Amino acid sequence: MAYSKFFYVFQSQAPSTHYISTEYIKQDQEKLSEFNSFFIQDIEKARNSPNQTLKYYIEGKNENERINVDENRQYIESILSPDYLPDGRWPSLVEHRLSLMQQVAVNQIIQSDNPISSVNGPPGTGKTTLLKDIFAHLVVERAKVITNYSSPYKAFTKVKVNPMDQHDIPVIDSALTHFKMVVSSSNNGAVENISKDLPKISEIIRPLEIPENPTEEELIKLNFEQELHKYTKELSDLSSISSELINEESWGLFSGVFGRTNNINKVVDILIESNENNTDTNKLTAILNKLSRSTNIYNEFLKQKSDFQQTLDKITAIKKDINEDKQTYVSLNRRINDIKILNSKYLDSLNKQQNIIQTINSLKTDSKHLNQRLHNLQERIDTLEILIISEESKQKNNFLKSLFGRQKNITNNPLIEDRNSLLLEKKSLLTEIDELEKSLIINEDSLMQNEIEIDQLQKESNEADQLTKQIAVIKNKYIIPDESFWADDNYDERQCSLPWVTDELQHYRGLLFVQAMILHQTILIANHSKVLTILKDFKNRRSYLDTAPLKVENAWNLIHLIFPVISTTFASFGNMYRTMPKDFIDYLFIDEAGQAVPQAAVGALYRSKKAIVVGDPIQIEPVVTIDDYLLQLIRKTYQLPETIIDKDVSVQTLADLSNPYGYYKENEENKVWNGIPLWVHRRCLNPMFTIANEIAYEGKMVLPSYFDTSGKVKWIDEKGSAVSKQYVKEQGDKLVELLIEDWKNTESLPNVYIISPFSEVKDKLKIKVQTELNKHLNIDKKIIKSWVKESIGTVHTFQGKEADKVYFVTGTDETQNGAINWSCSKPNLINVAVTRAKKEFYIIGDKSRISHLPYYKTINQNTN
Repeated sequence: MAYSKFFYVFQSQAPSTHYISTEYIKQDQEKLSEFNSFFIQDIEKARNSPNQTLKYYIEGKNENERINVDENRQYIESILSPDYLPDGRWPSLVEHRLSLMQQVAVNQIIQSDNPISSVNGPPGTGKTTLLKDIFAHLVVERAKVITNYSSPYKAFTKVKVNPMDQHDIPVIDSALTHFKMVVSSSNNGAVENISKDLPKISEIIRPLEIPENPTEEELIKLNFEQELHKYTKELSDLSSISSELINEESWGLFSGVFGRTNNINKVVDILIESNENNTDTNKLTAILNKLSRSTNIYNEFLKQKSDFQQTLDKITAIKKDINEDKQTYVSLNRRINDIKILNSKYLDSLNKQQNIIQTINSLKTDSKHLNQRLHNLQERIDTLEILIISEESKQKNNFLKSLFGRQKNITNNPLIEDRNSLLLEKKSLLTEIDELEKSLIINEDSLMQNEIEIDQLQKESNEADQLTKQIAVIKNKYIIPDESFWADDNYDERQCSLPWVTDELQHYRGLLFVQAMILHQTILIANHSKVLTILKDFKNRRSYLDTAPLKVENAWNLIHLIFPVISTTFASFGNMYRTMPKDFIDYLFIDEAGQAVPQAAVGALYRSKKAIVVGDPIQIEPVVTIDDYLLQLIRKTYQLPETIIDKDVSVQTLADLSNPYGYYKENEENKVWNGIPLWVHRRCLNPMFTIANEIAYEGKMVLPSYFDTSGKVKWIDEKGSAVSKQYVKEQGDKLVELLIEDWKNTESLPNVYIISPFSEVKDKLKIKVQTELNKHLNIDKKIIKSWVKESIGTVHTFQGKEADKVYFVTGTDETQNGAINWSCSKPNLINVAVTRAKKEFYIIGDKSRISHLPYYKTINQNTN
């Protein structure tokens, strides 16, 4: 059996008696006394009592439950209904709307009861941007709970930790504890970047620029920004705390970097005084205390509630108006279509009218001819009657003779036969005339009815112009998903568009988020003494883990109230939330999920009610050091599918299989189910965009039309022999030459990344670049050292980051084709490297040897 052959069974201090190791134990290797893993205890807990989220993660969804949302008109139009649009959003500029599929993802996530949602976003498609809208939505939803309180002091209650305790402790009202948000990842840089970026002042507060001769639209947008500024200033009282945490100017206290003990201690030191004298006025608790004395908190709270409710009412009213316009548009469009049908009927009626008139005229002509025939026939009959009478009068025989003679004459007289024949013909003609007269009456009646119908159709057809004008008014207000919107040749424009949204709605949704944050801040100010007490419990939480777990849970609830969003790596998750029950976290956001091995997320998922997973399987894959043979042996032994155990399996791929909403990515070998796709790329200029789109995304990504300038891609041909593993000295020399020019041509630090597929090349370049820059530039060595540390690395280092210019150093010589072939065995590595560059991408390597290889060939074909 693979289990007994490859894994070590041992007694552990943990509740379980054995584990499965992911490390191969050689025959002559000393056995380990304990596993060296951040995740093993959480995995054991989850195995014994998995929550619903974890079950979904492992079991996935059946194929017959899947809904392909990509280009699914019916689904997209339904989910983008104003009714499903969140009331709050991140307050970016009103014109900076989410793309079509970004909003589809946001609406689906907040509406879905599924414990796991997943989004697949290529580089630069706004995965973090859509997460910000979800953060804002949840903050607004918690603010709605706050507005239910008659007083800000109602946000906290008092309870006894143990029934025999003499004193109560302050506890956050449970209604406020259902919005805890955590951003997590295997990539420490990714989660830290999110937490540090969200509070930056530039995220919400933009310089107010007043045009010389502003248009009406510009004035409206200026008023929007001014109103947003006015309310955001109310959050500045706590911005100093956030600024200290992120080392940059901040708009307010929103997110924090947690995880490692050092990070948490740094946050605690900023939040609470380190001594009982409370003399440090820069601490959060001191600032809250000061603010509580400077104003009438109760009255302020009532005003803030009123402002929030007014904005919410405004949003509701705008949505209602949009829905009415939407219904009106549908009705008008239906009426227009009906009129188009009526126009067709009108033309048919006109044709029918002409046909009837022609028929009537023909009937009248026929009637005239028939009556003339009848007249002529009657004259002939009359003439025959006279002749017959004349002949009869000549008979002079006796009565009997005359009688018999007459009978004979009647029988044999040709005149009588002719007359009788004409009488029959007359009878037939009269019948024909009668039928014709009836037909004429019918057609004249039909003509009359048709003329009435034509008059009615003409009146209804005259509506079309007025209806068209009404439709034009609605079209001028919104992007409407009509037939032209869904046309095949409108794909790019469609992906960049968002139906049924206005600047006004965007403004008030963003404003509502800011007002929600003000309410959160007021709750903290009003309850400053309770906040201080609970923060002290948080500081001493480890001493309460066994004796007073309620204090620990309550302390974490407060942290999540102070910081609506906090971040941690998977490696720190279990230790950070030690003793917290499963489902403690309400919303888990997993970033860069394509990089994470599946087991890394188990502890985080176990503690979370709902997981939102974002990433891209076509970027950096998980680093798995286990031998392929061993993986396959485990899989076969335990009869597990490849979707669970394989080197390519990641948190992202498992989450996608758990998400019923997504799309199939097809290639020559198979089709793979992915989560909701994002297609609008807003980072790289061409040709970088085209390269990535071609090698990794089947041409489905879209570059907005305002990216109308071209970037640069160049292959710098440098050959040489590798002097240390894959490092080629000539390539390093060329790089230094280029970097010195970059430093000389900029007043600030160059916005440049140097990337290589190989760690050895990265290490040698760091040493060489730092040495040469110090030699040639008159710049502080500390600055150069810091720049080198941040700007040179392997591809893995830079996922999720971007720079104006990227140098990609291939390394390797003609004896190392295996290494360079590894770098392009899949599109992932080159895809990430190319899409770090916003404006310029330079590849330094042996052109004749490398440029024909997969994916490198595409780069070479797009050099300009």
